[in-house]
Amino acid sequence: MKRTLADTILTINDQYTYHIEAQAYKDEAIEFRVFDYSYKHALITRNYKNVLRFPEPKIVYLYSGRNLPDEEIITLDFGTQGTFDYHVPVYKLMERSPQELDEQNMIILIPFMILRSRKQLEKSRSKEDIND
Repeated sequence: MKRTLADTILTINDQYTYHIEAQAYKDEAIEFRVFDYSYKHALITRNYKNVLRFPEPKIVYLYSGRNLPDEEIITLDFGTQGTFDYHVPVYKLMERSPQELDEQNMIILIPFMILRSRKQLEKSRSKEDIND
């Protein structure tokens, strides 16, 4: 069996479980990975024979991009039993200020703010390579 690693699945007081998946580049399948990791976690940690309790998911985008959604949605189709929309909220880090992160008690994400400078650094490197 292949080992699967989610970015973070955190349980507090054996009652509240959260799954946070950080993404540094565009990935069209991120919501499916979140669902997969959450499903596997629910299987492993189930307390009742026929109940799967999924963690509360969230995707943290560590990059900026046009048209980043506020949430990712997967529709689960159970045939004659109906459909269910699985919603994964999105946190767009590059749209936040360090002050907002502090106010939202998310200061752990402040070191990732350096990623804002990534494009500028890449342009500088390209110019340096040309000038060499």
